[in-house]
Amino acid sequence: MNQEQWLRRATGGDSNRKISERAGISDATLGRHMKNNELPADTIIKIAEAYNSNPIDALVALGFMQAKWSTAPTPLSALRQARDQDLTDEILYRLKICEEIRGDTSTALANNTPVNQI
Repeated sequence: MNQEQWLRRATGGDSNRKISERAGISDATLGRHMKNNELPADTIIKIAEAYNSNPIDALVALGFMQAKWSTAPTPLSALRQARDQDLTDEILYRLKICEEIRGDTSTALANNTPVNQI
């Protein structure tokens, strides 16, 4: 899919003026980008968000990023999405492994040694 096709589909065929107004970008800038078929990623994101469309899907569709990154959470985002009970269970699980391997968890914990390095 090229940028113009994506833009028309994402915006329901709105005029460039209406698109730029909704996305909070200059009409002249949007026109220039469209003329050169060079919509930058930040503009694509603004337009997608203005039209309640997933900006990640837009970036994937237009070749700015690979689809594998759209579904792979970072470790930090996965932790933030985890329930407290899940986090507690995982910590206890790791402590149990540490204890079974070394027979002592206090040294590893005091040194901030990751369980996978013990």
